[in-house]
Amino acid sequence: MPEVWQTYETIEIERLIPHVRKCSSIPDSQRMSILGSYESKKKAITTLAHRNNRISELWTHYMVENNVALHSVDSHSFAQLTHEIFPEWKCPERHVFSRKYLPALSRVIEDKMGALLKQKGDDFVSVEFDHWSDINGKSILGILLTLNGGDRYLLSLVDVSLEGHSAEKTLPILMKEIRKIPANCINSIVSDSASACKLTRELIVKQPGYQRIIQHRCLAPLLNRMGSDFASNNHVKG
Repeated sequence: MPEVWQTYETIEIERLIPHVRKCSSIPDSQRMSILGSYESKKKAITTLAHRNNRISELWTHYMVENNVALHSVDSHSFAQLTHEIFPEWKCPERHVFSRKYLPALSRVIEDKMGALLKQKGDDFVSVEFDHWSDINGKSILGILLTLNGGDRYLLSLVDVSLEGHSAEKTLPILMKEIRKIPANCINSIVSDSASACKLTRELIVKQPGYQRIIQHRCLAPLLNRMGSDFASNNHVKG
């Protein structure tokens, strides 16, 4: 009896395959051929999906490390560049980077930092904090960690527009973040010389478990003044 086959066009291949497995009208050789092709294509699609995801992760890391604007992924020139380099990569939309890849990268960095804190021991981290205004006029409190080797980690960015800059308001926020770090790891608390920051530093090192920590002002303003003074010196210019 001659075999009669009909070709169907479908994008719902996942629904067709169970039928192929059970259909008694399909010869075993044909069934194995169809299922083999399906599995091969499925593997290729899975591999491509993993590669796409890995490229997106690497691009997220590149944007963070080099301060590349997130909206770069929306630009026409970026689309042209990525198409030339790797046409198969489907670059995620901007909101996917902000909601998926950036938080994932943040968790990885946080986990690495946590592991490092457990390994290192005493007195290898300085805590630095400062206030500034962002492009929208919001008042931001930034808290940084600097390791002995010079590596720096952003511990927290907090919008304090409503709370203000007073030591009374800043201290609870700082202590909440600093307590994420074992007190024995911290060697110093650093800020600028503004009166509120100075008072906050003094209050931190009075907290139980933090009395041994040194507190001092940031040297950057002094170095900037020294640089300006040197640059204005006619002998130095000559």
